[in-house]
Amino acid sequence: MGKCYDFNEYVDRKNSHAEKWNNMISAGAPKNDHSILSMSIADMEFKCCDEILEALKEPISNGVIGYDCPCEKFFTSFIKWQKEKITGI
Repeated sequence: MGKCYDFNEYVDRKNSHAEKWNNMISAGAPKNDHSILSMSIADMEFKCCDEILEALKEPISNGVIGYDCPCEKFFTSFIKWQKEKITGI
């Protein structure tokens, strides 16, 4: 079994340039009211897992974050992952 992650840990993203929280505060929600729950799913208040943070270090090390074209390694990895998930190989 893989590493477990704590999805119960509260990460306060108010005042962190998170658009959904900026909009709620602009609409009158108190800044420090932790009882307000955002029902958004695309941008959640979970810490990113260590494996993703580690994987991002090299690609963003030049300080430029943008849209890149997928490389051959991406396609190879994705095809391998799909085969494993579909066939169980």
